[in-house]
Amino acid sequence: MGNKLELKDNGEVLATTSFDVVEISSIKWLDSLDTELKQEDGLTKTAFYGEEVKLSIDLLGLDGKELELEIIAKNDDGSTVTLEEDERQPLTLAATVNGDNVVFEPFYISPLWMDKEVPVTYFFNLKIKGEESYIEENLPPEVEDQLKPIGFGKPDIFKIDKAKGYLLVKQSDGSKIGYTSGNLEDVDSYQNWFENDSEELVFSNSKQIDSYFDSVYFTYLFHWALRGEFGGEVNRKRVIKAFNDAGAKHKISASKLYVYACGEGMLSDYKIWHKNNLDEPVISFQTYGLDFFEKEVADLKSEGYLDSSFTSGGSQLKNIGDSRTPPTPFPSGANYALVRVSGKPMVRNEAGGPMDVYPVWFKDLENGVKGATAVYAKAYKLAIDDANASGWGELNTNQKMFYGYHKIQTPYESLTDFYGYEEKVFLIGEYSKNPDIKFIKHKAFHRFVAWRYILLGKYFNN
Repeated sequence: MGNKLELKDNGEVLATTSFDVVEISSIKWLDSLDTELKQEDGLTKTAFYGEEVKLSIDLLGLDGKELELEIIAKNDDGSTVTLEEDERQPLTLAATVNGDNVVFEPFYISPLWMDKEVPVTYFFNLKIKGEESYIEENLPPEVEDQLKPIGFGKPDIFKIDKAKGYLLVKQSDGSKIGYTSGNLEDVDSYQNWFENDSEELVFSNSKQIDSYFDSVYFTYLFHWALRGEFGGEVNRKRVIKAFNDAGAKHKISASKLYVYACGEGMLSDYKIWHKNNLDEPVISFQTYGLDFFEKEVADLKSEGYLDSSFTSGGSQLKNIGDSRTPPTPFPSGANYALVRVSGKPMVRNEAGGPMDVYPVWFKDLENGVKGATAVYAKAYKLAIDDANASGWGELNTNQKMFYGYHKIQTPYESLTDFYGYEEKVFLIGEYSKNPDIKFIKHKAFHRFVAWRYILLGKYFNN
């Protein structure tokens, strides 16, 4: 390159150097395996956010000198991008020239700097430590040598390492490990990096997905995906349509409603008791967790969660045997039918003693989803209203999912009776990996995690 520089010490030209110019003959990026990184089609496809890379420069004239490298970033139009320095990655790197080569301290390509829509290029300004002027600016100048990463490199497996935080490490066999921080409070960041509009997680890669949820959410993962459930593709499409329609009606993502239903028993009830026959009547408490639907219908209609045409057909079914025997024939024109055991309401044993419950028989899948999602949608709205009334402000989509499920369980108790609000309150504390845990907070968290998993399958219109 032939860039000229007078080497000075306290204002005097050095006489000891045998060169009066600094010759930079080579600049290359190296990953942790010392493999050279190159741009291809305008991107450095083998460099990833969360990775540590090194800049190696071959040059003459500065043996033994301590150099500094200032990190800058630019858009494609040449405008500068502001980078925020943190403890993990300072914006100045240092190294001492050894003969005719210098390799700088590792550069951590911070995920906090990533812009998925507008990839940036990282450049560096080189100078002797303590000097005002630069030896060279905007290095490396050759496009193919510039650092323009995109994405996180699709880690093959994730592991927890609190000391490393998020760090992508390449292995000699070609695989990649994504280390995570071990802090639930970082869930929002991981969602942004790996889940939201990202191609980094491959839903069909169970090893990758399981390790991701284990190291990011630290809890049991419910596999309620629609890959092989409900007895076949025709049934699966029918289930998806039912929830997409319900989601559109209530302006709630269909995936949330689906997870609420599965969390209350829908998937297992259809599989075990109904042999995946979606046309059979199902009982509301066993399939959707609705013990009092008969008593709730009037309010659900008056509040707009159910259409006025959603009816029991006027039947007051009596002496039908037991709660596992649906009415035959089903009342003409009815969406649901009442449940009576020997002419009386069903009884459920609680800690305080037996109590009457009022589930119903839903005629088929579509009617069950309509009825159940009306209850879930009301609970979802109750959570939002409760948060506003409590001074929490607007809930984000994760919080709505979490507290919405809580309200399905305890619709008439204030959230402040259970939680002292902080922005990420449900991401603070420990959660059990036991899928049978009974505490509402744990169950709500499990539903939230299952929902993030379901989102990756992209089954629903969200």
